[in-house]
Amino acid sequence: MLAVAASAAAHAGCSGGGEKTYPVSGVVTFEGKPLAGGSLVFEPLSPAPKTGKMYSARGKIGPEGQFRLSTFGDQDGAPPGRYRVGVTPRVKVWQSEEIREAPPQNSIPPNYTSPSSSGLEFEVKSERNEIDINLESSPA
Repeated sequence: MLAVAASAAAHAGCSGGGEKTYPVSGVVTFEGKPLAGGSLVFEPLSPAPKTGKMYSARGKIGPEGQFRLSTFGDQDGAPPGRYRVGVTPRVKVWQSEEIREAPPQNSIPPNYTSPSSSGLEFEVKSERNEIDINLESSPA
């Protein structure tokens, strides 16, 4: 039991913000396939317990849909609590005179880009968190 508590404490981060953060990672999929690139934001539904402040967490979505959240430092996770989530797919990139298009699989419904309209809510617990985010073309 003591070893488990020590392990959990080792994974928890402490930040300049005064709140403990816990690792949050996962995979974003759209229609069952990994969302290749983009970003996501976790916006808290209530203030953090220690400071009473609202801390958003952000993450980059990798080529296979994988992400890790950062709040105060690189990939430090997020404070525990309930969050609304917004997902933004990779967008067009200007290169010289050409525009490179994002792959068609990244054409998610626009309501997913805002935490207030996405319908996505998740809880970050005081432990290592694995959160998979599944997007559909016809959100609930």
